[in-house]
Amino acid sequence: MSQKPVIEKVENINTNTKFIGLQTLHWRDQEGKQRKWENAYRTTRSEGGVDAVSIAAVLKYKNSTKLSDVILVEQYRPPVDSNVIEFPAGLIDKGESAVQAAIRELREETGYQGDSIRVIDESPVVANDPGMSNANMKSVTIVVDDIDENAPPPLQELDDGEHIVRHLVPLKDLHKKILEFSAEGKIVDARLSHLGIGLDLAQNASTLF
Repeated sequence: MSQKPVIEKVENINTNTKFIGLQTLHWRDQEGKQRKWENAYRTTRSEGGVDAVSIAAVLKYKNSTKLSDVILVEQYRPPVDSNVIEFPAGLIDKGESAVQAAIRELREETGYQGDSIRVIDESPVVANDPGMSNANMKSVTIVVDDIDENAPPPLQELDDGEHIVRHLVPLKDLHKKILEFSAEGKIVDARLSHLGIGLDLAQNASTLF
């Protein structure tokens, strides 16, 4: 008879690191067999149990026929030794909600802020890479209204050592642009890639299925 898997012991591995720790999980599987699993975890998890937030932010232009853009960021990520194209994102600070962190990170990484921001969705907690880590996050969807397409972009509020480049990509062309980024040798974050694939499937569903 199959039983529910259970973690029997968590063994922390001393790494003396600031943001990420390592554990060995001792667990029993559905057949009652004892097993081990190596696991990375965030040492900075907030009181609410959520590590980070990712922001899908869409710009809507005023008095214009220009279609909506999605805001992407590009930055060098040492673990993959490459520039990565991704959504604005960041860790949730102590005392912050996911929405508060999303608004702050959007302001810092892209410069967009103020009364024109509308939060239209906050996801449940989702896993980042459950085969390797217990790291989790929430996705927050934001619309930034009344953008003047002729105005200069707002100033970013980057921390020391941050080198983040903004990209405004037409939402309808997201999948195509993602392929172009990849062809340039840049790595695309999986969450962004999945959105691009989903939008492309939705746009072409009548001919694909």
